[in-house]
Amino acid sequence: MIVERTQNTEAKFLRNCEVRSCEKISAALLHGQDLCLTHFLTKAYEYLESFDRRGEGPGGKQISRSLNTAEARSFLKECSIQALRVSLRSATLTNLERSRLLDILLWTGELSDRLRCQRSATNDRLTLANKLAHGGNTATPQG
Repeated sequence: MIVERTQNTEAKFLRNCEVRSCEKISAALLHGQDLCLTHFLTKAYEYLESFDRRGEGPGGKQISRSLNTAEARSFLKECSIQALRVSLRSATLTNLERSRLLDILLWTGELSDRLRCQRSATNDRLTLANKLAHGGNTATPQG
């Protein structure tokens, strides 16, 4: 563990990247693992691609029902927060690193929207099925 002294003499503890044979300083925490910027970007893209692939259906617009949505929402939130933190904390980012962090933020937002839409559509179907099962009126009131 490396200790860096800040101007107000408070000790700030910095950790190394937890990927084997990497000796860079951790920039983000993803799934409980301290990662340097390079490994954070790599892991974030790997996870995002796996979530996006699972979501490809006939129209390519919905995340599949087999995907654990609580797990996906948790990852997307964590990933976007970490990408934002790295973006705001580091003054030495290259344009490529900035663009990748922005891409991750946009991609997590897109997948979060898909999950929200999927959850809303599922709730609508369940409400309709419940009304039909109980003999309820499914017509919408005209005003």
